[in-house]
Amino acid sequence: MYRDPNVAKVDSLPTDSVERYATSGPSRILALEKGCGLTYGATSDLMNESDDSLMVRVKRGDHRAFRILAERYRDRIFRFIYRMLHNEEVAEDLTQETFLRVFRRANTYKAGSNFSIWLYTIAKNLTFNRVRDEKRQPLGVADSVDERGWDLATKDPCPDPLEMSQRDEIRRLVAWGVAQLPPKFKSAVVLRDIEGFEYEQIAKILRCPLGTVKSRVNRGRLRLRELIQTEAREYLT
Repeated sequence: MYRDPNVAKVDSLPTDSVERYATSGPSRILALEKGCGLTYGATSDLMNESDDSLMVRVKRGDHRAFRILAERYRDRIFRFIYRMLHNEEVAEDLTQETFLRVFRRANTYKAGSNFSIWLYTIAKNLTFNRVRDEKRQPLGVADSVDERGWDLATKDPCPDPLEMSQRDEIRRLVAWGVAQLPPKFKSAVVLRDIEGFEYEQIAKILRCPLGTVKSRVNRGRLRLRELIQTEAREYLT
């Protein structure tokens, strides 16, 4: 299956929340189709087309192309929103709304553009709008953060129990630390270090200067390190 070369490959569905979302993917796609009033024929002949090519088809009214794009990106968009908000139900709703907007605003997409940047920009705007509407930080309760979404360790097919425990604790600390970051730092760190975007791409998604992006990533990483070190010391004492 085609994968956008501009976005780093993300490990498959690491958290319980993402797993539940993924396993219900077909039903959610059907709900999305119903909301858009779409019907489909076979899609197998389009599976290997690029995102841009598919969006050109969507602009021409090809509903099959839209379905492939939704299937290709729905889990990644859910992961991004969930990591920003730490609220599964809201992440599900905003993921659906993201793709509804893709369909409804397909005529605004410029052929030859980077589809993933355009898509993540829509998801980012919806996420930040949600934060502003509720006048609160895009954070859940720290203790409820699902740490299994943050697999930074190398994959060993037969890790020993102690090593597994240490990895779990690292994931917990990273998840907790990211949840504490201010939105502007968290979005930059998540897009760079979790989603794998380049700085220039993040600048387009966040619509801010390149230097600002680099500063936010660096300051976010520094703050994250401080939070993790403080939490680790308290955990060990």
